[in-house]
Amino acid sequence: MTLARLRARAEAAWQHANRRWTPWLSLAGGVTTAVLWRHGIDVVRASLVLGSAAGVVALLSLFPPGAPTGPEVAAGRWGSRLRGVVDFLGIGLAQNTLWFVIPFYALATSWASRNAPFTVVLGGFAVLSCFERVFRRQVLEHRLRAAAFVALTQLAALQLLLPVLTGIAPRHAVLATGALAAGSAAPLALPRALRGARAVVAGCGMAALGAALAWILLPCLAPAPLRLSGLRFALGRSALEPESPVVAAPAGGGPIYVFASVEAPHGVHERVRLALRSGSHALTTRGLEIEGGRPGGYRLWAELAAEPGRPLVAQLRTEGDQLVGDAILAPAPEP
Repeated sequence: MTLARLRARAEAAWQHANRRWTPWLSLAGGVTTAVLWRHGIDVVRASLVLGSAAGVVALLSLFPPGAPTGPEVAAGRWGSRLRGVVDFLGIGLAQNTLWFVIPFYALATSWASRNAPFTVVLGGFAVLSCFERVFRRQVLEHRLRAAAFVALTQLAALQLLLPVLTGIAPRHAVLATGALAAGSAAPLALPRALRGARAVVAGCGMAALGAALAWILLPCLAPAPLRLSGLRFALGRSALEPESPVVAAPAGGGPIYVFASVEAPHGVHERVRLALRSGSHALTTRGLEIEGGRPGGYRLWAELAAEPGRPLVAQLRTEGDQLVGDAILAPAPEP
């Protein structure tokens, strides 16, 4: 067997192993980190994820989708190999970013709410990236699709990691996140005819638009890495502990206590509040300041008089109006 055949088989085996196993290894690493991150900041992993996201942007900017190439480069052996290496690295870095952030968003998502679609889209991109040829043909080889992919991936990674690494509240970090995500996608989304000052002005305009859109759409994002660890109802309380827990509201109504607990990794600073509603009765508590990394997380409670025959809806939200979690206490059937 010639050396060329051995090398071709080795390359094929490596590509097959990468397509089959790398996404699952990345997912396992993300799940493990999602569990262990409660005990501290993993700066190394965070840096790798941000570096991977930046690498996708750099590769797609240097080798933009659909860009014409000189015939001598396209036909040359080294040009073909270089393009193959770029595709391989771009997809690998994209997978590393997506499979890392998805567990955090999945844990923080309330699936029957408006923050579910963004997490579903991320999951769709992650699954599609496992099918390398389809992902490259359907996404990376189209300028606007690649720009949308870059913007969403950057938004997910930065909105997760910036609050942890900087201590800036997510509702404030989202402005920088949106600007950076849109700015990263600008070289792909803008016409290639733009050059010089016009390109700079257009890129800045896209960054400003991205910041505004991210601010508006913040309630539609899962509040990763916050996680609701419990939401319970009771007829009484002792300090922060429920007494006489209930699974249904009394048919005649009356005061109901709601207890919520939330966890966050070290480095996160956020404010959360309980919003309760039962018929025409409603109550929203003052914001509780959360410092991530506290053993056992944070707990808060509120009391509301449930209307007879009406369910009590409890929601835990951030100051940026992101839904951390919710629960409904249905009224007990009348005897």
